[in-house]
Amino acid sequence: MVDRLVARLRAASAEFRELWAEHEVAVRRADRKTLRHPRVGALVMDCETLVTPDLGQQLVVLTPADDETRERLELLRVLGVQEFPTGPAPDGRPVA
Repeated sequence: MVDRLVARLRAASAEFRELWAEHEVAVRRADRKTLRHPRVGALVMDCETLVTPDLGQQLVVLTPADDETRERLELLRVLGVQEFPTGPAPDGRPVA
């Protein structure tokens, strides 16, 4: 997944290609994190942290760790920031 991101960035930016060629990222850390979203539940993410040698900068890359998380993220894209009513309507009738 990160390889595709790097390929896209290299294709889009001469500055990125130059910086990437310098290989100043010395430490790579990998982890798995579970984020809890109030609308779609658990999102299991692979987390990679790239750190410059002087530890002055970090790049954290989160990617879906499984198909279920990928599907939940797609659902979030559709839902966006819409609010869905819960409970009875203002006139007291149930919301369909």
